[in-house]
Amino acid sequence: MRAEQSRAEQSRAEQSRAEQSRAEQSRAEQSRAEWLATLRGIAALLVYISHLKLMVTQNLLFTIGRVGVTIFFLITGYLTYTSYKKRTGMQYLVNRLFRMYPEYWVLLMAAFIFQIKNVSAPCWMANITLFNEFMGYGNILGASWMMPIQICFFVFIFFFKKYVVKSNAPKYWILFWGMVSLGAGYLRYATGKPIPTAFPLLFLVALLGIEFFIQENGKKQKADSMCCLVIFEAVLIMSTKLSYDNWLYYVVAYNIGIVLFVFMRKREWNMV
Repeated sequence: MRAEQSRAEQSRAEQSRAEQSRAEQSRAEQSRAEWLATLRGIAALLVYISHLKLMVTQNLLFTIGRVGVTIFFLITGYLTYTSYKKRTGMQYLVNRLFRMYPEYWVLLMAAFIFQIKNVSAPCWMANITLFNEFMGYGNILGASWMMPIQICFFVFIFFFKKYVVKSNAPKYWILFWGMVSLGAGYLRYATGKPIPTAFPLLFLVALLGIEFFIQENGKKQKADSMCCLVIFEAVLIMSTKLSYDNWLYYVVAYNIGIVLFVFMRKREWNMV
């Protein structure tokens, strides 16, 4: 009788701990959703402000916009881990694309209806794909230049997921894309051609987002994340200095974006 009573009490205690664990996980997920939504709003506002015609220097507007872009890519990487865990590779890729293209097409249609810009039909068609710059056409919607890079990152994750989201993998991919970024910077410096240095740099930012998520969930030591940050900082300074006259504004903008992301993350998790 006592044995049965003891087992019943043990079972109730285990059930209580399980319910408490689920409740804590639910609160943590809710907190994560809230601070990410807040951060997205801040990033969108910064990008919007950067496209206004304000009585400030272009370098300041550029810095404001690039801070927002940096935050967007950190969020993209941060959410990649959980998004891929919940879905198959194809489901992940399709989900990401369906979250981007329909909203973009609506904005593009609005621009067409109101004739925001007087552009040719081929330019409109190229912009529908989001890869218009690869076809030699400009962006109808100014902020859309970063979206093809996000799509390429989603495709990259689709093919290399098991090598990226493993606990130690981001560090090695950060090294790889760091080398690509330095190579792009050198080619831009040597040839004088507009080699897209921002492409590998923003891949690095998204990979930092993955790194932050893995470290936050106790799967890595903080020293590993610091190592990734040091690599990123070195690559950022060298590649932008090779590529742009206003390289210092790039360095400042990327770092402000990272600081804001880390600050919001720490603040919200401390409140859980």
